[in-house]
Amino acid sequence: MKLTIIGTGGMVPTKKTNPSAFLLEAGGKRILLDCGYGAMRRMAELGIDLQSIDAVCVTHFHGDHAGEAFGLINVRLVDDQHRTFARNGSLQRLRHKHLVMIGPKTLERRFEAWRKIFWLEPNEQYPVAWREGIGTSKIGPISITTFPVAHVPYFDSVGFIITHQGKRLVYTGDIGSSHPFADLVDKLKGVDLLMIEGSWVKHRSPNHFSMAQVEELAQAANVKTVLVVHTNPENRKTVKRYLCGKKQFLFAELGMKVTV
Repeated sequence: MKLTIIGTGGMVPTKKTNPSAFLLEAGGKRILLDCGYGAMRRMAELGIDLQSIDAVCVTHFHGDHAGEAFGLINVRLVDDQHRTFARNGSLQRLRHKHLVMIGPKTLERRFEAWRKIFWLEPNEQYPVAWREGIGTSKIGPISITTFPVAHVPYFDSVGFIITHQGKRLVYTGDIGSSHPFADLVDKLKGVDLLMIEGSWVKHRSPNHFSMAQVEELAQAANVKTVLVVHTNPENRKTVKRYLCGKKQFLFAELGMKVTV
């Protein structure tokens, strides 16, 4: 599995950070893990064709994780229209690539609400398979299992356990200190790559993990490699200093590639 960092910051974008978005490639498939605002522009800059995405996995509904997830569907439809018309001079042979959207409960209902504001053409439809809540999905040879994550009380959040050819990657999305520690240890035992937020160094928050908690978790679960993501801009230098010399840890940077 190959992972490309498209966005790894928090809610506030900067020149060096962008809200959460990660491209996972394996078995001829491309899966987008979160799609925060700015993700489509970043993918274009990295030469990633938006039409090549097979599935989008949304951890939760904050804008820095899901801000462009629904817009991607609309953009792909319009891009198909442009490409078809350029080839044929009409839209009679218009075809769309199937897209799978995976995330918490209410994902499809929120898309329909979004569509009433931003995509008003009633006759335009795009083929999407909606997979909500806790369960396992197959995208080609890749297995994606969702699990509940404690973040904020206003909506459900999920994490993803992704398996391919015996390798396991876990992405928690935003996760709070209220999440049962033993549950995480059980899910993460021996995982090859853990993608988890490092918003702070030692500060404990009900909605976000600290680096001290991440380190304790990684040791307890015998995680092979930890990729620290979703670091607030004002804490980046502090977190990087904290990780200095810790060989088990990687600090995510824009455009970075990680092989699992």
